Amino acid sequence: MTHKNQKHEFALYWHDLSEYIKQYSEHSLFQITDQHLVHRIVSVLRLKQEDAFVLFDKHKHVHVELGSSTKKQCIVEVKSIDSNKLLQPKITFGLPLLKREAFENALYSLVECGVTAIQPIVTTKVHKASWSEKESERAKKIVIAASEQSKQYAIPDINSPVVLSDFVRSFLKTFTDLVFFDPEGQPLGHYFKNIEAKSHDKHFFLLIGPEGDLTQDEKELLKKTGFVFLGLTPTIVRAQQAASLSAGIFRALL
Repeated sequence: MTHKNQKHEFALYWHDLSEYIKQYSEHSLFQITDQHLVHRIVSVLRLKQEDAFVLFDKHKHVHVELGSSTKKQCIVEVKSIDSNKLLQPKITFGLPLLKREAFENALYSLVECGVTAIQPIVTTKVHKASWSEKESERAKKIVIAASEQSKQYAIPDINSPVVLSDFVRSFLKTFTDLVFFDPEGQPLGHYFKNIEAKSHDKHFFLLIGPEGDLTQDEKELLKKTGFVFLGLTPTIVRAQQAASLSAGIFRALL
């Protein structure tokens, strides 16, 4: 849905949307008084009367049109209300705890590329083995910002970091297909030729190594567990590039 004047339609996350919208239907008018949201609409984006935009939370997204606004409130008209749908097939991405800038860039790109969930992974060569509550909150904000930009309304989950060996022992039954991206892995083309047509019923777990790669013992563990090793390019790419490249290829081709 686009605005009648073909202006860019912004998407704004609103945590309380699903609860608030219960009492409204299409063509209803409702008032927004959440000060952070009002500030973004009025002062940051400078939206005007009749400008269209999207409000969303993890469960629903609502296309609205701005009626009137002040610095304290906005009146909007509901154009449509829709439930969010997860992109199919499901893709959970195992992202090692890289250095802060690389990790955050990879996180943003993974959401843009349409992964379903992100699992931070602790390996032998990661930059650090844990993250603080402050870092966790920052990561969630990055995921929301990327969801707004990419309009992936079913916001991907970002889980707590898990040591690779623990994850392999405890969580892999959730997934139908396990993939590790390795410079010496088989060509991607061969892999996609062998995937069943009903790939939308699958749940892929994609994993990359940190800068410096996984250790040989970690790779052996993955092989014993059933991971398929795939090569991305004939060159060596940085971890954050491998994340966006691999996730983008899988989302585009499945």
